[in-house]
Amino acid sequence: MLSQAYEITFKGQAGTTLRAEFDDCTVTVGSCMTTLRADLPDQCALAGLVQRITGLGLEVVHLRLVGPATPTMTDLPQVRARIRLPPGFPRSQTVAAGLTMNAPRRPCLGRDEEAGHDIA
Repeated sequence: MLSQAYEITFKGQAGTTLRAEFDDCTVTVGSCMTTLRADLPDQCALAGLVQRITGLGLEVVHLRLVGPATPTMTDLPQVRARIRLPPGFPRSQTVAAGLTMNAPRRPCLGRDEEAGHDIA
């Protein structure tokens, strides 16, 4: 099962010390609220995160399921199982991760400003 992304909002502005308690989450601090966004594998992990928040004496005011989390390397076998290639599509043109198809490679033209020379 793929992870789900959740947002949990609690009262107060999280300072540096409190943000460090949630280094496994994306922390957004507003004027009087703080929102944590976390990719969690199951309901037990969600309950554990809520317990961590309330255990610090913080008041949860909103919790919402955002949707499926961004796939990680451990999720790839499950993602790959859902990909269906068109009939007759050469399997050799799929990327090893199974997420995208290769297009013909074109050189990347640009300029390395720090080194002061063109890159290809």
